[in-house]
Amino acid sequence: MPDGANSPRVSVVLAVQNAAPVLMRCLSAVARVPDTIPFEVVVVDDGSADATPLILQQIEGDLISLRNDEPVGYGPACDQGVAAARGDVVVLLSADAVPVDGWLEPLVAALGSDGSPAAARPRAIDVDGRVLTGSLWPCLAIRRDAYERTGGFAAASRPGRADKASLLDALAAAGLEVVAEPASLVLQPPWPEPEPGPD
Repeated sequence: MPDGANSPRVSVVLAVQNAAPVLMRCLSAVARVPDTIPFEVVVVDDGSADATPLILQQIEGDLISLRNDEPVGYGPACDQGVAAARGDVVVLLSADAVPVDGWLEPLVAALGSDGSPAAARPRAIDVDGRVLTGSLWPCLAIRRDAYERTGGFAAASRPGRADKASLLDALAAAGLEVVAEPASLVLQPPWPEPEPGPD
């Protein structure tokens, strides 16, 4: 993780629950981001009952770790993480995603410098090489001002609609553009099989 002495331009935010099987895989990939973009990582543990809290306690570096004793849900947990973050660009990242080296720079560059577009999605593929599309994105970079303009997940939430899809809906309703950035690549491998228990 980067040195916290510099104010980060980018905040990578993860809202996780019972993510012990995949969390270190994701954070290890994020930690390989070069120092060319000052960034921080904010993890919100949303009431995990597994080893997730222990894993977060053992991580050194510029990591902001928040804990909810009782789960509040993905969207509200993301809002908590964004509120604690300092970057002008927020990257919402799923714990089961694995960013490929070189992923962050083109994703941030896709947002440009003139306020448009408001958000960018990397190319996401599964282990079989299939491109993952649709509204349940594993990663989304969004300008903080756009996030705040739409009210984040709290304002975007809709009954019966997934939080991730609702945020995209809110951006579209506000006339804010979301673009695809194929030069940024994120893998979404399956969760590891659980270890067999004792007979």
